[in-house]
Amino acid sequence: MEEAIQNLLRQAVRSLCGGSDGSDDQLKEEIASISKTGIKGDLESKDFVFVRKSNRIKSSARKRKFDNLQGLASPCKRKRKSSKKHTTSVNEDTTVKTRAAIDKSRADVDTEVSTPSAVDGPGVEVAVEDAAVGTPAVVDEPGTNAATEDTAGGTPPAHIESVSSEVMTDSLRSSGQSTPLRPWTSGFTTNNSSPESSSTTENAQIAVQPKPLLSCPLPTMADLLNPEHANVVATSALLECVNQHYKIGQFGGRTDKVTSTTNMAKIRAFTKELASLEYEAAVHSIEKRNAMHAANGIQIGSDENAYWEIILKGVKALDPATLPKGAPKGPLDGFSAAEKVATENFMKSASFGTSPENQRQCRGLWKTLFDIRKAGVEMITCYRTAEFNKYCKTYSRRSDISLVDTIVSWEKVYGPQIAQLEGRVLEHRKGDFSGKSRLMQKHVAERLQVAESSWNDASNEWYSSDEEAAFKLATTVKTTSSKSLASLFNDRANTQQHPNKAIFMSLLPNGDKRLDVCPTIPVFPGDFLGIYSGTVRFSENSSLSHGIPGPESKLWLDYSQVTGTLTQMQVSKPDDDANVHLRWEAVNEQDETGPCKSWRVLVIASKAIMPFEPLVRAAPRNEQYLLHQALGFAKRGFMKSTLVTKLKA
Repeated sequence: MEEAIQNLLRQAVRSLCGGSDGSDDQLKEEIASISKTGIKGDLESKDFVFVRKSNRIKSSARKRKFDNLQGLASPCKRKRKSSKKHTTSVNEDTTVKTRAAIDKSRADVDTEVSTPSAVDGPGVEVAVEDAAVGTPAVVDEPGTNAATEDTAGGTPPAHIESVSSEVMTDSLRSSGQSTPLRPWTSGFTTNNSSPESSSTTENAQIAVQPKPLLSCPLPTMADLLNPEHANVVATSALLECVNQHYKIGQFGGRTDKVTSTTNMAKIRAFTKELASLEYEAAVHSIEKRNAMHAANGIQIGSDENAYWEIILKGVKALDPATLPKGAPKGPLDGFSAAEKVATENFMKSASFGTSPENQRQCRGLWKTLFDIRKAGVEMITCYRTAEFNKYCKTYSRRSDISLVDTIVSWEKVYGPQIAQLEGRVLEHRKGDFSGKSRLMQKHVAERLQVAESSWNDASNEWYSSDEEAAFKLATTVKTTSSKSLASLFNDRANTQQHPNKAIFMSLLPNGDKRLDVCPTIPVFPGDFLGIYSGTVRFSENSSLSHGIPGPESKLWLDYSQVTGTLTQMQVSKPDDDANVHLRWEAVNEQDETGPCKSWRVLVIASKAIMPFEPLVRAAPRNEQYLLHQALGFAKRGFMKSTLVTKLKA
């Protein structure tokens, strides 16, 4: 090997020396020396340019110094994507998806609020009182934006942007605040650390995460486990509740006996009898039977929660000597041979399919429903859906959080909402849209002192017949809606795809003295959320603190004497962040092409809103924003008080 190296070196030296004779003794000695000891001295990196060649000839120290990497860079090689389809596990982070098909017109939501008409100039006296401290509210001089201090929290609520995963798609406008906005979490509380110490981190969060609009601590939400799945599963249960109770209709809350038979001859006889009835009697009979059928379906679903308890009684009745010997067949699922036999016997008696796979799935589901029921869950399981059953069947046993604990946490949050929905649907089906029953809820009664006569969620009446007549003489407005009140509120409220979400608006506590209006299911841009309470006025001067400007000159909504559910929503500064806006609707129920007979002020979602996220509208004037920060007005539902103070524009 050494000799071969010497021969190669000899040839190289000859070529360098111009082909000198290789017999030279001195040349042979040098070649021998090089082949044994190597080249002495260090090579400078500037003397060589390596292109795609090895550096192994250098010492480690020289390799670290060597910085000429020309030609060594190659394009980034990405891993080839696997052709295997991704399957979503039940425990993966999922979000509520937007509706599959939304009308193109609903995507172009009109988020504009009509510009104010002529109003009182600066210095007009309006009623503003902070009853919590017993003195008039303090208002800053013109040019300042400081808000009246909230005696409950110390400062007005902070403005934070809207939360979203895949649902939130609308960009939020800048709030103009100096403190960076923080991301929303369940039970969010404002961090009081200085902006300087956390500005870098917060700015990074702003760039990548959407946030809610205003701070609203909701203590009940802190206990909600796996909220991303609750948005899907619990939403389906709420929709099922509304769907079934719309079928029950005016017969809700009653216990009636309906003739039922399995005798086919009698069934045909009942049909003939129904056909012979007069119209009103026949319709009433059909409504009643359909209502009982819907209630019977709810009862059958609720009964399924007790199946496993019945099966356990069947286990006790079995003779151990008759049980199969040896290892049980099928996968190990934690059920004894006696439980499997008792389940099969029950399914045969109840006319369920008894294939091995169906037995396995039913055992698991019924045992889970039994455990959930024993933990005190009743409301959600009463309106079980395919989404609920699938979630229970596919829940990972290796999860750190048990399925029972998860459903119990959902029951604490959504159970009261389901109970309210049951009563609210019955009211709507009977034609009562006033929402006065909300005043009977304990947490509402503790925070509001409002007479039932002053609460109206249903309509916007004219303040006086004189103003109504003056408006009709002065202007001619074409009708934009001919829907009746019942049609507006009842129109497909049981489907998530339809924009009617009014029945899912709920009053929730925000601290000890305030209320917030929040949806209980996901809301999409353009959804109808209800009617904003107030009386329609037509006058030269509108109230700075209680006036909502209308689409026509001198037309405005006055909520100084009337309040309602949506009046309690949070209010931001003029032109600040909001997730809803108000839309005036010219109504003529008799003639859709005729002139306007009355007005409705609708609350419309401007952005996607997650369940239990507060509704926020922007005030048309700063005086109105200040009024909604005062605890005294919050106690009165933001109606006008008796003390008068000077507000500066």
